[in-house]
Amino acid sequence: MKFSAALSAVAIAAATAKTEFCGEQNKTETADYIIYNNLWGAFDDPNGHQCMGLDSVDGSTIAWHTSFSWNGTAWQVKSFANAALKFDHVPIANVTSIPSTIEFEFDYKGKLVANVAFDMFTTSILGGNAEYEVMVWLQAIGGAGPLSNTGKPIKEVNVGGVDFSLYHGKNGNMTVYSYVAANTTNSFSTDFKQFFDELPANNTIAPEQYLINVQAGTEPFVGNGTLTVSKYSAANLTETEHYVDLWGAHDDPKDTQCTGLDSVDDSNIAWHTSYRWKGSKLQVKSFANAALKFGKVPLSKVKSIPSTIKYDFKSKGKVVANVAYDLFTISTPDAEYEIMVWLAAIGGAVGSVSINLYHGKNGNMTVYSYVASKLTHSFSTDFKQFFHKLPAKHTVSPKQYLTHVQVGQRPGTGHQCTTLVSASADNSTLGWTTDYKWGGITWNVKGYPNVGLHFKPIELANVESIPTTINYTYEYEPTTTANVAYDLFTSSTPDGDFEFEIMVWLAAIGTAWPLSSEGKNIKNITVSGVEFMHNHGVNGNMTVFSYVASELTENFSGDLAEFIDNLPEDVAPDAKQYLTKVQCGTESYHAENATMTVASYTVAVNTLLQGDIGFSSSPSIN
Repeated sequence: MKFSAALSAVAIAAATAKTEFCGEQNKTETADYIIYNNLWGAFDDPNGHQCMGLDSVDGSTIAWHTSFSWNGTAWQVKSFANAALKFDHVPIANVTSIPSTIEFEFDYKGKLVANVAFDMFTTSILGGNAEYEVMVWLQAIGGAGPLSNTGKPIKEVNVGGVDFSLYHGKNGNMTVYSYVAANTTNSFSTDFKQFFDELPANNTIAPEQYLINVQAGTEPFVGNGTLTVSKYSAANLTETEHYVDLWGAHDDPKDTQCTGLDSVDDSNIAWHTSYRWKGSKLQVKSFANAALKFGKVPLSKVKSIPSTIKYDFKSKGKVVANVAYDLFTISTPDAEYEIMVWLAAIGGAVGSVSINLYHGKNGNMTVYSYVASKLTHSFSTDFKQFFHKLPAKHTVSPKQYLTHVQVGQRPGTGHQCTTLVSASADNSTLGWTTDYKWGGITWNVKGYPNVGLHFKPIELANVESIPTTINYTYEYEPTTTANVAYDLFTSSTPDGDFEFEIMVWLAAIGTAWPLSSEGKNIKNITVSGVEFMHNHGVNGNMTVFSYVASELTENFSGDLAEFIDNLPEDVAPDAKQYLTKVQCGTESYHAENATMTVASYTVAVNTLLQGDIGFSSSPSIN
């Protein structure tokens, strides 16, 4: 399995015009950087000034300049005009590299005290004050020097072919490490993660610290000068981790699963997983996956989540599993939203029907699952789109923090079984049972085990009546979501696509509820002494009418044609529509253990035409 993923910061604005800004905290932004005119020490020279401008943007490479004139105290930094990288705050342990390149010229006349430096900050608490600062001085001009407790370096290192002296000091409560180049340089390109790795053992920064800033610019103390940066780029690259997550293995303690990393090529990895599982088909056993490492970030700050995967899946015998991406968001310590993208639904795993998006609940967590209509072995896209594709009433707040991006496989889902238990000699009266267990998304119908009537399609104008009787019982746990319903379909041609669906719900168990465009019933009717609430909705190109009994009805005897006759005239199928299907069964959404037992069931279609239309010689359990 080949997998790559990344997280890109959001693009707020792109500026390319050479306009200057001179205010104390003025800034402009590109997709990857914030260019600050940070005059934080200007109080030391109220008559001084500094201006800054963005000169060009070419992808992730920018050019910019700053000009200044400062007097005042020679040891007081007046400003730090800089370009700051936009990235998601992430633990240092998850940072694989911080590649950066800079090329610049520094023009000045007379006395100048200044530096050209990179500046990186970390904190132990997201949103907290910076606790560590790591500076990399490429130039120290006119006697400028770093903070130091002793005035002497604590280590000499070579990074990117340049010799540096490392100094250690304090700025209030913040610990400051400063690498100062032994010789001035006007260009430098290296992985700045090395400056964290080169810290002495007794002066390290904990890997749990969050990297919160990567900046490059100049700190002038006094003097007149112009810094022109002709080329600057930087990035904060995080890594993926892979692991075998056997969170459901308690259901089959005798078997197991193994996962291995096969290769690493920059941000691309290859890996495999093998397993053997028994136990309940309802219980997911594991989620062996590769997870992108990154610090949690608000969705509003996520520009894109590009990912590519290629894989093969080999199996012997019966396998129930999926191959899926899994993304989580939070606003509190607990996950609140889960976005799944199923590339494969194997062996009847939940979601194997060709419906794109499912919505459900897993405890307190809202789950959205996108399911491919067919098995997909190769896929490459921006996964941020799956957030954008959510319906307006099912959006995830942009204030939610994205915390996980994973891809892997989950074996194990539910099952159902339907058995014909009785039939009269002429097959006009049937009895059957349906047993099922379904986990997964409580909003999604997993199955519709039913008995269908065999008849030739007939125009509604020629239907005289559809008499039916049913007597059943339903055993279920409190968490069950299901219905018991008749389902009738019509089409404008005998063998055309369904255009109208008329459902008659005798039971709405748990949170089951029909499609409704209005969000409420449009009228109530009474048929055979049972009150029904009438709902109207749309399923793709099909108009759906659902009559829902006001209370669970286990015994019913009536004419289904009454439900067709009671449809509103302005939206009802016309008399030339063909009745093509009449079914009765249970739509199962979710259950730990449920059984529907039908003791007796009859149905027929009586017509105004000469001849009889009814059951075929053999019953049909679908």
